[in-house]
Amino acid sequence: MGRGRRGGRTRAGGWAAALALAAPALAGCAVRAADGAATPAADAPARVVLDAYLRALEAGDCDAARAISTPTFTGGNGDLCGDVRVSSSSVTEPAAAPEPDHLTYATVLVTEGGDDTLPAGVTTWFYRLERTAGGWRVAGGGSGP
Repeated sequence: MGRGRRGGRTRAGGWAAALALAAPALAGCAVRAADGAATPAADAPARVVLDAYLRALEAGDCDAARAISTPTFTGGNGDLCGDVRVSSSSVTEPAAAPEPDHLTYATVLVTEGGDDTLPAGVTTWFYRLERTAGGWRVAGGGSGP
């Protein structure tokens, strides 16, 4: 019992071998948040961090969104998470680079349930990312660069 049909190996042994081979490849992968969204590695490019932030924003996962933001990125500084429902987003390329450690991306957000400051519908929203000791982080946002 427990033996496979080929060569007398067990299935558990086959899975163990497969995992042993896959472990080195998985070592550099990002960690996944509770909702399945990936938290980028510290050396991830700014665009990858922004994409992860936008996925968290669309999912309403403010904890994941804020984990890849600077402490100064708040509701008054462009953080929409928890205030506005974003149903979809896209990023306009390329990023503007006013300084080597600061990038600004234009995005198109589709929002629901907006208010006077950000009505529902299609909106252009700019995100500023800065390189920190922990990697690229979302640091600011707003309707203008």
